Amino acid sequence: MPGRGELLPRLESGDFDAALVPLRRYDLYRAEHPDTKLKVSAYYDRIGFNMGFVALSTDAALLERVNQAIGEMLAQGELPALAEGTGMTYVPPRQPDVLEHVTLRELTED
Repeated sequence: MPGRGELLPRLESGDFDAALVPLRRYDLYRAEHPDTKLKVSAYYDRIGFNMGFVALSTDAALLERVNQAIGEMLAQGELPALAEGTGMTYVPPRQPDVLEHVTLRELTED
């Protein structure tokens, strides 16, 4: 397996046909190599991580305004353009696979 900084350049040079990499790594490579021919597939690993905004309970009004702004951006389809403008790959929200516990089988299943 190539070293951390070698995988995407070697993929681009044709040493590999495809690679499974974190999107943040691809986005960084794309920012450093704007002329890259590499493209993201439509496949995303089913194990994902949800992120959210938090606030102190004393700032409940702020959290409500953030929730409202994000909801409006989602409804108006603004997030893909925002991601593109910042050089990030947009992945639409999806219902996560939630399990009570994770076993080795779930991690290695196709």
